[in-house]
Amino acid sequence: MWLTGEFQEAMAALWQLRRDNDRLLRSLAADGPIINKTVAWVVNELLLETIEAAPVLTGTLASAHRGIAVGNEGLLFVDPNVQNPVFGGFPALYGEEVHEIGAFGGLASAKPWWRETFEDRGDAILAEGMLMLEADIVDLWKQ
Repeated sequence: MWLTGEFQEAMAALWQLRRDNDRLLRSLAADGPIINKTVAWVVNELLLETIEAAPVLTGTLASAHRGIAVGNEGLLFVDPNVQNPVFGGFPALYGEEVHEIGAFGGLASAKPWWRETFEDRGDAILAEGMLMLEADIVDLWKQ
């Protein structure tokens, strides 16, 4: 199945879900109450960073990353409904193993992309989000 039309179709569908999630977060970050916009922007930025840093063999793990922003709360996660079209496993399950001990039960080295992304980029993204929120509040008070 690897690099066959069937695999490519399955991956195209998974990446389309990922792009739809991105569009939703971008639309939330563009319009609405200022705190909601800020949360959606921060979630989307962190999400894009975790996707970029995710280990890739088939691309399923990276494509399964999702973000949700509701009101003043955001959530990043690996979609538990996504199944790898090549190996049959679920990225939400094997992703945790890859993160902590390495792929294939530790035969490969650990790839702690979530932790590294938040340690390397988390504070900067949150700070930028806070600056955006502050600017929105200033604009609101000018009206």
